[in-house]
Amino acid sequence: MEWKVDSIAEGDYFIIERSNEGGAYESIGALRGTVMNTHYELIDSAPPNGSNFYRIRYADKDDRRIYSEAIRVSISGDLDFKFYPNPVDKLLIVRTEHLIDIQVIDAFGSVRLSKRLQKGIQVLYTGSLERGSYILRVVDKESNRVVSNQLLKN
Repeated sequence: MEWKVDSIAEGDYFIIERSNEGGAYESIGALRGTVMNTHYELIDSAPPNGSNFYRIRYADKDDRRIYSEAIRVSISGDLDFKFYPNPVDKLLIVRTEHLIDIQVIDAFGSVRLSKRLQKGIQVLYTGSLERGSYILRVVDKESNRVVSNQLLKN
């Protein structure tokens, strides 16, 4: 989930909430706002299958809360793709059955690598990444489904 804001005060924050099949909302993540940043992103690392509703709760330092409009996302299972090794050193091997967009995202939400991959087996060079934990986000261009996985870099 990604969003933009016009402005934010230092110390304000965003809570991302999810509701499965229209039930009660639960918090799945939080981001502290900064005055220098207008673009924010958080990945749901374990979305349940079915209809999921997402909303953003904005809270300022006085704990005033504003909720975004809820958006509905349908999750219908895993994409048919594999990647290895994990942890990775310099080369990440990706096998996919469809055209996909793949991104490697760091802990701050910045996209560090981004590439469109064709069907088949392909290799991504990850040698420029620092050692640590990343999110590997894959968008299937045929079904428009999104899958996120943790990727460790040696």
